[in-house]
Amino acid sequence: MFKDTSLLVLIIAAAGLVVNIITLIVVIGVLKKFKKEAVMLDAGQAAVAVEASVQKEKPAGGQSKPAAAAGAGVVFCRNCGSPFDSNNAACPQCNTPRGYRKEEGT
Repeated sequence: MFKDTSLLVLIIAAAGLVVNIITLIVVIGVLKKFKKEAVMLDAGQAAVAVEASVQKEKPAGGQSKPAAAAGAGVVFCRNCGSPFDSNNAACPQCNTPRGYRKEEGT
């Protein structure tokens, strides 16, 4: 049928080029779709993480903690050295107020 092989090679090369172009278009379309889904997923995960952190800061009654309580922790009395909650105004052991500083020489 084809006596001249150069024409056959040209037809096969053109067909291969067309197949490669179609494949490239399909791959680009699929990547765009996955990228959009990934962005939506990231936004969804961020929303879930924010919701979880809000729920974690709420006590059982459902009311939010005050801003000062969000950074609550343990502090140590400068007078007796015992640990107590940072929300307390004074040491429960010796009733020394927070922020008390011993005078030098005593």
